[in-house]
Amino acid sequence: MKILILGSGDVGSYLAEKLSSEGHRISIIDKKINQIEKLSSSLDILAIQDSCLNPESLKEAEVASADMVIAVTNSDETNLIACLLAKEFGNAYTIARVKTLEENYGDYSFPYKKIGVNKVINSDLSATKDIINLSATQYNFNKIMDFNEGKMQLIRLDINDHPHLKNKQLSTLKQQIWKFPFMVVFVVRKENNFIPKGDFILTEEDHIYIMINQGDIKKILTTLQPIKNKNKKIIIMGGEGIAINVAKSLEDIYSNITLIEPNQAKCDDASEQLDSTIIIKGDATELNLLIEEGIQDTDIFIAAGTDDKNNLLASILAKNNGAKKAICLMKRPDYVTLVNKLGIDHLIAPRVSVSNEIIQHVRGGNITSFYALPETNIEIIEQEITKECTLTKNKLKDIKIPISLLVGGIIKTNNTTLIPSGDYKCNVKDKVVIFARDNSQKEIEELFD
Repeated sequence: MKILILGSGDVGSYLAEKLSSEGHRISIIDKKINQIEKLSSSLDILAIQDSCLNPESLKEAEVASADMVIAVTNSDETNLIACLLAKEFGNAYTIARVKTLEENYGDYSFPYKKIGVNKVINSDLSATKDIINLSATQYNFNKIMDFNEGKMQLIRLDINDHPHLKNKQLSTLKQQIWKFPFMVVFVVRKENNFIPKGDFILTEEDHIYIMINQGDIKKILTTLQPIKNKNKKIIIMGGEGIAINVAKSLEDIYSNITLIEPNQAKCDDASEQLDSTIIIKGDATELNLLIEEGIQDTDIFIAAGTDDKNNLLASILAKNNGAKKAICLMKRPDYVTLVNKLGIDHLIAPRVSVSNEIIQHVRGGNITSFYALPETNIEIIEQEITKECTLTKNKLKDIKIPISLLVGGIIKTNNTTLIPSGDYKCNVKDKVVIFARDNSQKEIEELFD
């Protein structure tokens, strides 16, 4: 596919690297000469240093023959106008990232398509949804992703929270503890991650990701003996954008939420937008303040400020001083590898959150869902089988599936879900959930050929 990316910031650079590695023909335009030179020297792409709104540069990037134009500059207005120009020169499918605009304002729908935009993606909203997904459960596990409207789920358990699972082999879980269909699809241990086999032994450092049918969630809760707690204590760092949206959403679930923000004007604005959340003017990177606000009794600490370094520091302080879970918003890709090493539980990378939606549109076709976990090199792909292929010819145990891939779930044509065993044979029209290491697109395509 021929793709033109407008903007070389965190999202644009990530997309250029990701999509060029999958064999797409990539062009990118941005004013920043340092960023353009870096991309030009490191990737096999056409990188043009100029305004994304310059018609001559768009022509040089061959916008007229592009299959897709992705506008991800830091300006909503630039992104929208760039899509309009792209439609003037050709017929590419256009995607615009926006931050301050929404698709709907009450009963009014913004007419994006009339100005040449096929798809609008709100980057802050994408990151907010990911944080809510990790925070909203009232049990001692995290829901990562739903499949088939929640009938099948990917959940995460932290072995440190469930010490009776420590030193257990995965085969033992199936034989002695969880006697219902489930699959441990991958394990994260500090900076390493594994697609495990039955002899894999769990340690207290492990975060295990499990595919399970919704009807079996209650069964797993019984074995884990979790505590349902409506009165969880939540502390949120940050006073605008994502932080405010997260607080609004969590007010419907929890009654004990505190938001910490150093800027008085932002505190005032937050107090007007929030109902039950307690607003504190202060610096969440100051340990004394965190202790005063009860960090030692905090269930979830969410660092959602605008500065990565402060988010990282506050998350470390929170975890080291008693917070049970820390969720850290991180824009800079070079900080991502630090998160697991430093004991922070969850990373939210807006560039990955918004890119997940964009990549799903790029791959398109029969891919019905795509999700990349920012703290791992694991991708989750839900794809429909549309014809007889490798997956339909034999049982799963008899197919030479690459070690970089794992079939973790099946959505059948009658809308039921299945955690497959090796004896399952896929059928045309099945939707298959695959867990893959990064850059395994070719191997995935071969399964469906």
